[in-house]
Amino acid sequence: IISTAFFVSYLYYITYKFGVIPSISDSVYRTKNELLFFLFTLGVGAPIGYIGYSENVWELLLTGVFLTYVGISPKFKKDKKSIEDEVHSIGAIGAIGISLSCLAFRYDMWHPLATLVVFFTTMYIAKIRNLVYWNEIMAFILILIGLYFRK
Repeated sequence: IISTAFFVSYLYYITYKFGVIPSISDSVYRTKNELLFFLFTLGVGAPIGYIGYSENVWELLLTGVFLTYVGISPKFKKDKKSIEDEVHSIGAIGAIGISLSCLAFRYDMWHPLATLVVFFTTMYIAKIRNLVYWNEIMAFILILIGLYFRK
């Protein structure tokens, strides 16, 4: 519930203020507030990590860690050869990939992963603008719903 509150609040704020942007992480360049972005990633990631810790599910613990990596490396565009770009990308892809894999393999909930693959493929074929943004949102929604209904 805490992760969902942080996710919805931050997403509402950036969408209301800036509209649809290339990615959620791009909001750092719009708001010019790295701390706000870090608090967002921490607010979403720490509760997921805590679920992993308290339920002995290492994949969810790692998801929380990876989301924190995203938050501590907000200026991912400053230099394509910087470690910040690598940490940010690994954190984002890792958090989504590991959490969806966890839902599929550990909780036998394949729907979120399959839905994201179909959603991404459809959006890609349709050449939808801001593809990363929409896929990040869909991934977060599917992950949060999956965590809510896990067994």
